[in-house]
Amino acid sequence: MNLSKFSVLRPISVLMVTMSVLVLGFLSLQRLPLKHMPEFSTATLVVNVDYPSSSPEEVERNITRPLEEVLSTLDNLESISSTSSGSRANLRLEFQHGTDMDLMFLEIRDRIDQVRNRLPTDVERVAIRRWHTSDQPVLRFSVAWSGEQDELYRAVEDVLRPRLERIDGVANVEVRGMDTKQIIIDIDQGLLQAYGIDLFNLNQALRNNNVNVAGGYIMDGGKKYSLRSVGEFQSPDDIANLPLKGGLLRLADVGQVQYAYPEKTSFSRLNSIDAVNIDVYKASTANVVTVARLLKEELEMVQQLPQLEGSLSVKIFRDQSEDITKSLNDLKVAGIYGGVLAMGVLFFFLGKFRSTLIISIAIPVSIIFTFAFMYLLRVFAGSDISLNVVSLMGLMVAVGMLVDSSVVVLENIFRHKQEKGLDAREAAISGSREVGLAVFASTATTIVVFVSFIFIPGSQMGRFMRDFGLAIGVALTAALLVSLTLVPMLASRIFTGQEKPKQRMIVWATEVYGALMGWLLRWRFVALIVMAALGLSSWALFNSIDREMFPRVAQRNLRVSVTMERSFSAEDMIALFGDMETRFLDRKDELDIAAISSNFNNRTTNRGQYRGSMTLFLKEEGNIKEVSVVREEIRQMFPEVPGAEFTFGRMRHMGGGEMGVSVELRGDKPAVLSMYAEEMMSILSTFPELTDIESSLETGEEEVHLTVDRKKTEKFGISPQLVARTVASALSTRAVTRYKSDEGEIDVILQLQGENELSLQELQNLQFENRDGEMIPLYAVVDYQYAKGPLSIRRDDRKGVLQITANAERGGGMFLNQMIQDRLESELQLPAGYSFSFGRQWARFQESQQQSFFGIILAVVLMYIIMAALFESFIHPLTILFSVPFSIIGVAGIFYVTGTTLNAMAYLGILVLFGL
Repeated sequence: MNLSKFSVLRPISVLMVTMSVLVLGFLSLQRLPLKHMPEFSTATLVVNVDYPSSSPEEVERNITRPLEEVLSTLDNLESISSTSSGSRANLRLEFQHGTDMDLMFLEIRDRIDQVRNRLPTDVERVAIRRWHTSDQPVLRFSVAWSGEQDELYRAVEDVLRPRLERIDGVANVEVRGMDTKQIIIDIDQGLLQAYGIDLFNLNQALRNNNVNVAGGYIMDGGKKYSLRSVGEFQSPDDIANLPLKGGLLRLADVGQVQYAYPEKTSFSRLNSIDAVNIDVYKASTANVVTVARLLKEELEMVQQLPQLEGSLSVKIFRDQSEDITKSLNDLKVAGIYGGVLAMGVLFFFLGKFRSTLIISIAIPVSIIFTFAFMYLLRVFAGSDISLNVVSLMGLMVAVGMLVDSSVVVLENIFRHKQEKGLDAREAAISGSREVGLAVFASTATTIVVFVSFIFIPGSQMGRFMRDFGLAIGVALTAALLVSLTLVPMLASRIFTGQEKPKQRMIVWATEVYGALMGWLLRWRFVALIVMAALGLSSWALFNSIDREMFPRVAQRNLRVSVTMERSFSAEDMIALFGDMETRFLDRKDELDIAAISSNFNNRTTNRGQYRGSMTLFLKEEGNIKEVSVVREEIRQMFPEVPGAEFTFGRMRHMGGGEMGVSVELRGDKPAVLSMYAEEMMSILSTFPELTDIESSLETGEEEVHLTVDRKKTEKFGISPQLVARTVASALSTRAVTRYKSDEGEIDVILQLQGENELSLQELQNLQFENRDGEMIPLYAVVDYQYAKGPLSIRRDDRKGVLQITANAERGGGMFLNQMIQDRLESELQLPAGYSFSFGRQWARFQESQQQSFFGIILAVVLMYIIMAALFESFIHPLTILFSVPFSIIGVAGIFYVTGTTLNAMAYLGILVLFGL
């Protein structure tokens, strides 16, 4: 007894099974976790080492190179890249797909421990991080504050953060851009000289007098006691009263000790008001939508608190729950529209409401069955599948295919009853049995398309689309079961009366189709020539379509980079950014601006200049302008300020990656790289498609180099190391020690008064205590000269790298990159050992192209295997597959006319098309 016959003869059983599936599906829908993206982690680990108040050259020599040496021999390592700046070292390690990253994490930690003694002693922590999709914040927002800085700290740390952390499902609240108080010791250099105190010894005294060390065990009176040496500072007054010179002096006698905020050098603003940025992360098992809703409700309540109302405002930039709820709503709308359209089309052709009603049942039953199956996979198979943007997109795509099997089965049942005169039950059994194999083959060949994702799991497309393929596969399987069980059963009960004759239009269309096929069979040779011509022309058209990684849909935000000469003070920067913000906010409705976030500082420089940035977040809904149009309008509004330059950063597509063009120069010597970078930028500037051309070249800050005279240091009884450490103690912003308070550990900073404005003459008067107790001035043992500081150093596979980027009007597709490559190869003559490439994004694009092509070929092979097994023939599957290439005719024509590029989403559509 086949499945259709069983369903017709046992209708109650079929209805009960269907009801069970619906109940399980609704229960599963409530228990499936809602996430933003599918859960997976990359085969990449990042090592970060913070080392402030340093230089790129020192960081590279003392931190980056030792770590590169020990990590470059790891198993399965594909590439290692590093960036050394004046405040940190960053290393990125990419491994082959399939590497056990948990084991690799431990091995990296072990290898770093092996070279820990080669790193500077004041390196506090080496952080190792692995990116996972769940690491993205569920909510990202800025808090603007119009009151005093002390009040902002209390509002965030004492009110906002605790209330957010108490919400069920919140794992962590991360606050960025807010200054914290420090214990700052401003030393008077004149008093140091007057009392004969060495600054380095003072530094060591602070470290040595703030201790809390376990010392083992002792016995006393027959009892065993643990021993601890306790000498920690208990209050800022303890630090101020630290005895010096044998107790004759206190620290407060030579300097001022205060618990205060450091001088503000970094500024973060939201709509012209000082702001801090906050990221909220959820627990791994929490529901994204629920957590985000609770967070937004809590933020509304916090803003209405009496002590904060009117002073605190919040702007949410990123809300993961919106993407999920939008996808759920889109799925609901797609289901409704799909059902209505399917019913309309079926009613038009069949002319019967009862037939249309039977078909429409397939959509909700199949989708609900998919939810049940996804939950069972999580419970019994250990799968991490969830309801996310990708899996819901798969269900939306599947909606249009869910009725295909049911339409074929029902139409054949209808034909058997109408043309052969069978009763409803016999027509249902024979009609469904007749097309059962064809329906199964059609569904199987569609599902097997997504099996190719299993064999390309290392690709970005393969990892993201696993949930997509699984959702479609399960939904189509459910639709197949519905078409072979529920549809015949309902047809046997509903098609009981006399059927109407076919509509005249249907009869006419059938006759026309038959006549056309007859003509084609009589003129086979002509038909083959016409089809071959169409196929070749469409293939040529297909090859003329541009290719890129992701669709050219820009994110609704613009980033403006601002470079300022070193003469700009903090007040000048505030005035400049305030003027820009006012210009844009006054026309925010015209420019579709929702909010403006600004960040700038006068502490660090880039290419010998201060640099800031301004991000304009544009409206997402309503009658909005194209991002490119707003960008040009903004460009015309840049103020003309001497010493300031404005450029747009690279635009990003909706997937988060950068659009445009990126070219990387590789070589050993930074000076050579910088010379050829200028020549390359000159060549790129001749391309009219490119704008906002920028280089990562950093010329470094102007520095004073102190050269120690070893003969003089030996004569005076001091060491070059003492000289260097004393100068670093005078000017460094690294913490000398930490004071433990009820609010946590607080940095203790030792610095000379007027550190930021210290003159060279004042520095030369700095004194050292030699081994005989004599004070030796700095000018007696060093010479000095002005020079350019070292470059910010980036290395890939232990070679220097310099990056040049540009925005592109056409998005930065394959054709544009090819033209640029041809020009650079013909006009740029690089010396031996130097080369250029289009960067990591371009390499991923080429890999994606290869894997997409492999997926298409594999899908065709699997379809042939399935059909050959079902039809028990080698020839018939080839006859069917011969039609697959001709599907490109419509794709090539539509893509060419609309200007659509071939990207990851387009290849996915072609895969689905081949399965259909």
